[in-house]
Amino acid sequence: MLPSFDMGIASMSAILKRNGHRVNYFSYDSWEASKALFTRINLFNPLVVGLSVTASTFNSAVKVAKQIKMKFPKITIIMGGVHPTIFPECIYVSQSIDAICLGEGEYVLLDFIRNLKKNDGSHVKTIGFWVRNKRNKIIKNPTPTTLIDVNTLPIPDRSIFLDESILKFPREYYHNRFGLEFIFSRGCPFECTYCSNHALKKFYGPRFVRFKSPRQAIKEIRYVMKHYRYDYFRFHDDTFTVNSRWLSAFLNEYSKIKVPFQCNIRADLCNKELFKKMKNVGCEEVLIGVESGDDEIRMKMLNKRISTSVFKQAFSWAKEVGLKTTAFVLIGLPDETPKKFINTIKFLSEVEADELFLYVYYPYPGTKLYSYCLSKGYLNTNSNQINVLERKDTILTMPEFSRQDILYYYNNFSYLVDLAKNIKNRKKKLGKVYNRLIFFLATQPPSSKSYLLSKAVLKFIDLVIPTAIFSISLVLKV
Repeated sequence: MLPSFDMGIASMSAILKRNGHRVNYFSYDSWEASKALFTRINLFNPLVVGLSVTASTFNSAVKVAKQIKMKFPKITIIMGGVHPTIFPECIYVSQSIDAICLGEGEYVLLDFIRNLKKNDGSHVKTIGFWVRNKRNKIIKNPTPTTLIDVNTLPIPDRSIFLDESILKFPREYYHNRFGLEFIFSRGCPFECTYCSNHALKKFYGPRFVRFKSPRQAIKEIRYVMKHYRYDYFRFHDDTFTVNSRWLSAFLNEYSKIKVPFQCNIRADLCNKELFKKMKNVGCEEVLIGVESGDDEIRMKMLNKRISTSVFKQAFSWAKEVGLKTTAFVLIGLPDETPKKFINTIKFLSEVEADELFLYVYYPYPGTKLYSYCLSKGYLNTNSNQINVLERKDTILTMPEFSRQDILYYYNNFSYLVDLAKNIKNRKKKLGKVYNRLIFFLATQPPSSKSYLLSKAVLKFIDLVIPTAIFSISLVLKV
C-alpha cells in the first residue's frame, strides 16, 4: 500500500521464488494508481493478490480489494501485516477479503498457495490463516508455530522493489545518499504501551525476539554490496543494541566492511565506549525514540521506563564521540496536555539532537494504549472509519488536548524548539527574559483565552522591537 521497502514482503518473495513461484510487487501510493494496478494484474495474471496493511491503511486496503474483486473475481485476495495479525476479526468487514494471514508469512503463505493450486478447497484449512469459504463462513485455523531459527530464511528479495524504483530508504534519512535497509532481528523485548510489539509478543510467545547470527547478517550485507548500488546502510532493527553479545560479534565482523550506517538504539542500552566502537566501524548516526519529554507521560502512560537523565547522558555521549543523533517524538498521546507537550519541547532543546521527527500518535488496535483510549472515551468506536493520514493527524478526542492544539504544535514544532534553544543559549539576563517572553507567547495553544492576545503581542514585537533596536543603535553611534 505504501511506496517503501518492506522486509517482510522481501522475505516472503524470496521463499516463494525459491519454490518456483513468480512474484510481482506493486506500489499503490494513490487512488490514481488503480488503472496502473489493473494493467499490472492483467499482464501478470496472478493467482493471489496480497495486501500488506496497517491499522490506518486498512480502510483504503478494503477499497482496493473491492476494486480488484469487481474486475478480477477469480483472484484470491489476502491481507497480512501487523494489523490483521493482532486483529484478524477485520476479515468480517468486507467479503472482498478472502483470507487473513496471521503472523510471519514466509512458510504459511507458501502452504496456502500450494493448497490453493490443488483447487480442491484444501486452502481453507491452511494453518496460519483465517479463510472465507464458498458459503461465506470464516474458517479460523490455528496460529502457526513461531519460526525460531531465522537463519534458515533466504536473503530477502530486494529485486521486486528495485523494479518499482523504491529500493532505497527515503533520502531525507540518508542526506541524499543511496541508502539500503537491513533488519537482522525480529521482535522487541520491551512492552511500551503505544507499540504493537507487546501485542505481537502474546501472539508469538516467549521466543518472540530472534536474531540472525552475526555471520548470516554479514553474509547478507556482502551479497547486497555485490548486487546493488549503495552509499549508506540503515540497520532498522527495533533496538540494534539490545543484545550486547550479538552486537559485539557483529561489529567485529563489520569492521572489515566499514560502510557508513545508522541504527535505532535505546538510551538505556548504550554507553560511551560502545558509541566509540560503533563510530570506529562506520556508524554515523543513532536514532533514539524519546516519544515524550514529560516523565509522567513517558514512564507511566507509555511504560517507557527511561529517566530524563539517562536520555540526556545518551545524547551527550553520542555528541562527544562524534555521532549524529536523531530523536523521534510523539504528540497527542492519551492524557497529554499542552503543558506536558511544552515539557517535551524544553527537553528537546536541552539534548540538542541533530534531527527531530515529530509524529502524531495513532492508537493501534490490540495495544494497551488503544484499550486505554477506548476506556477513557477518547476514541469513538467508529473512529477507525475516519480517513486520517497516519502520524500527521489525530483521531482522538481529548478534553485537555484538542485536535486544534495538537495540529498547532505539530505544524510549529521546529520553530518552538528553536525558541526554547534561544533561551538556553542566551548569556545575558535581559536576553533570557526576552526569549522566555517570546517562548511563552508562542506556546499558548489556540484553545486558550490568551491565544489571540499572544499572537497580537508577538506580531507587535516582531514589527516594533527590531525597529526600536535599530533606532537605538543609530543614536548610540551618533
